[in-house]
Amino acid sequence: MFVTRHSPVSDPQLREQLWTLYRRAYARTAEDAVTHEMLDRLEFDDQVLDPTNRAWVVWEGELPIAMTLVATDVKRTRWLSELYFKKHFPEKFSTGRIHYVVWAVIEPLAPQTARLISSGSR
Repeated sequence: MFVTRHSPVSDPQLREQLWTLYRRAYARTAEDAVTHEMLDRLEFDDQVLDPTNRAWVVWEGELPIAMTLVATDVKRTRWLSELYFKKHFPEKFSTGRIHYVVWAVIEPLAPQTARLISSGSR
C-alpha cells in the first residue's frame, strides 16, 4: 500500500480510475439521499483539474482504494462563504492558510483495507 499526491490530476487514465472510485464510493449515498450529494462527471473533473486542489490517493497494487481531495482556496468554491472566512479568520484567510476537505472516499468493496485506513493502522 502506498500514497500518491496529485495537483492537478491531469492524466486522463488516472482521472478515469479516480472517477470510478468516487462513483462507487458515493453510489449508496446518491441512492439514499434526497439531496444532490454526489458530483456528476463534469463537476468531478472540474475539482480534480483545479490546480488549487490537492488529491491524495491510497493504492493497493495498481488500484486506487481511497482518495481525499483538499481545496486550498476557498474563493474558488461555491460551497463555502469567502466573506465568513474573511471575517472570522482574517489573518489565515489573507495568507491562504484556510483549506478544507472536499471529499474523502474509500473503496466500498475493500472493507479490510478500509478499516485499516480509517483507523490509521499500518
